[in-house]
Amino acid sequence: MPVGGKLVARFGERRAGGVKWDGVLVATERGAPVRAVYGGRVSMPTGPGLGLLTYVDHGEGYMSLYGHNERLYKAAASG
Repeated sequence: MPVGGKLVARFGERRAGGVKWDGVLVATERGAPVRAVYGGRVSMPTGPGLGLLTYVDHGEGYMSLYGHNERLYKAAASG
């Protein structure tokens, strides 16, 4: 897991409106460090509704997103 805490939404569970979760949601203490689940390049964050958001491109079509962050300590990879 990228952060310690309580798992409050699981991959594939139904959200409001019948849409399925495409990831997990973890409730944790404010300021808890979040780490990527696997190495990769930080790419430009975009997208509404998830607060400060970090995308990590792991290569070969794999990507992970980390939202609802209080601060970001990594910048998008250049080049």
